[in-house]
Amino acid sequence: MKKIFCILLILSVAVSAFSQTITIGGRAPSTGDPAIDKALQDAFDGLTSQMEDMVGGLNVAPKNLIRAFGNASVYSSQGATQRGYGGYNTFAVTFGSTIGFQLPVSPFKVMDLLSGDPLKRAFDDGDLIFGLNPQIINAQIGFNTSFLLKDLYLGLRIGFTPDLGNMMGDAMGGMGGMNFSFSNFLLGITANYQLVESKSIGGLITWRGVNLGSGLLFQTTKLNMTYPLSQITQEVEGQITKTYLKIDPKIFFNMDITTFTIPLEVMTAVNLVFLNIPFGIGADFAFGKSSMDIGMHSDISITSDLGNVTPGYLTINAGGSTAPTFANLKLMTGIGISIGPAIVIDIPVTWYFLDNGLNIGITAGLTF
Repeated sequence: MKKIFCILLILSVAVSAFSQTITIGGRAPSTGDPAIDKALQDAFDGLTSQMEDMVGGLNVAPKNLIRAFGNASVYSSQGATQRGYGGYNTFAVTFGSTIGFQLPVSPFKVMDLLSGDPLKRAFDDGDLIFGLNPQIINAQIGFNTSFLLKDLYLGLRIGFTPDLGNMMGDAMGGMGGMNFSFSNFLLGITANYQLVESKSIGGLITWRGVNLGSGLLFQTTKLNMTYPLSQITQEVEGQITKTYLKIDPKIFFNMDITTFTIPLEVMTAVNLVFLNIPFGIGADFAFGKSSMDIGMHSDISITSDLGNVTPGYLTINAGGSTAPTFANLKLMTGIGISIGPAIVIDIPVTWYFLDNGLNIGITAGLTF
C-alpha cells in the first residue's frame, strides 16, 4: 500500500508534466578565458538538450492535475461520518479513516482503462485528471440538541494525517531515493435535522426516516516530493584532459491545498436486524485554492580542474493554481453493522458521479 501510494503520486506528476514545452533555464560555467568558455557553453547546451529529451518539456500549468487534487481534498472531508445513524438519543462519537480520489474515468471502468493503454490519453493531452487525499485519523462527536430545535443534531468533526514521509520511510529506500512529505488537517461543524422520524417493524426492520444534513468543513493539505532523475554528463570539447559537465537533477513537486466545503445531503437508511444500509443524495459545494510548483535547480559540476570557475546550474519552473470544482453532486451508500444498542461499524461510500470521484472509509463508534 505504501509503495502504491508513492507510485501513483509519481505517475500523476510525471505524466501530467510532459506536454507543453518550456525553456529550461540556467547558466553555463565560465572561467573568463574565451576559448574555454565557448567550449563550456557548447557543453552546457548539450546538457540542456539532454534534459529536454529526458522530461519532454514541463507543462507550464497542469490545471487538471491541480484541480483533481483539490477535488480529492473535498471528497476526503467526509470521514467518520454519522449520516447513516441519525436519531440517537443523546450523543454519538465515531472514529475512522477515509480516502478521497478523483480518477480520469468512471470507477466502474478502471479495469478497462488498465487493460488498454492507461497513459495514452495523458501523454496525448499532457495533463492528467488524477488526485487523491487520504485522512488517516478522523473523529466526530454529535449531540442531540433538541433543546434548541426538536430533532436537530449538531456535531464537531476533526481529521488529520501525520506526515506520511515519516510513516513511509522504509518505502522511500525502494523508490530510488525519493523524498516525500504529505500531511493534512480537517476541522468542521455538522448539522443534521431528522425531517421524518424512524419507524420500526417488529424490532427486526427499522427505517431510519429522512435526515437533512449540512455543515462547514475546512481542510488544508501539504504535499512535497523530490524525485531524482538519471545523472547527465556532457563532454567539454577541446580540453587536453577529458573534461565533462555533470548534473544530478532532482525534480521537486510541491502542493498546497486549502478547501472549504459545504455539504448538502438527504439521507435515509434501512436497518435489518443488525445490518445497516444507508442511501442518500446530495452535493458538496467547494471553495478554496490548490497551488502547485514543479521545478528543478541542479548545480553543474566539472570533472577536471579548469582553474577559477564560476559555477553553473540548470533550472526548470512550472506550476499554477486553481479552485476546486464548485458543485460536486454525489450519491451516498455503504454498509454498516449495529451491535447492541450502542456499537456501530460502518463502511461509507460516496460516488461523485459527474466527476469520477470517490470517497471510501471505515468508521467505528458508539451511539447513546
